[in-house]
Amino acid sequence: MEGTKDIEEQAEAVTALFEAHMGIRAATLDAAVKRAGRRLPRGVRAKAGVLTEALVLAQNPKLARRLDYSTTQAAYRDLVAYLETLDLAEEKRTRLLNLLAGIAFNLMVVAVLVLIWLRWRGLV
Repeated sequence: MEGTKDIEEQAEAVTALFEAHMGIRAATLDAAVKRAGRRLPRGVRAKAGVLTEALVLAQNPKLARRLDYSTTQAAYRDLVAYLETLDLAEEKRTRLLNLLAGIAFNLMVVAVLVLIWLRWRGLV
C-alpha cells in the first residue's frame, strides 16, 4: 500500500508539472498526456504511459503486486527531468515569432510575384 500512495503522489506531481511547464490543465495524468499529444517526444510519452499504467495497476491490490517500482521511479524521474526543462513563455514567444516569420515570407513572395508580373506586362 505504501507504493500505491507513492505512485499517486508522483502522478499528481507530474500533472502539476504539466500545468506549470506546458500550460496543460487536466484532472488526471492520462488526460494531461493525451492533451499534450505530439508536444511530448516519443520516449517521454512512453515514460508517461508507464506511470499511468502503474497508477491503474496500483488501484487493485492483487495487480499492485505486479508493479516494478524501480521502473516507475525511473519513469517518474525522466518525466520530471524533461518537464522541468520546458519554458512555457519561451515556447509562446517561439510560436509567435514563427508565425510572424511565415507572414513576412509570404508577403515577400507576393511582392516578388507582383514585380515579376509588372515587368512581364511592361509596366516597370
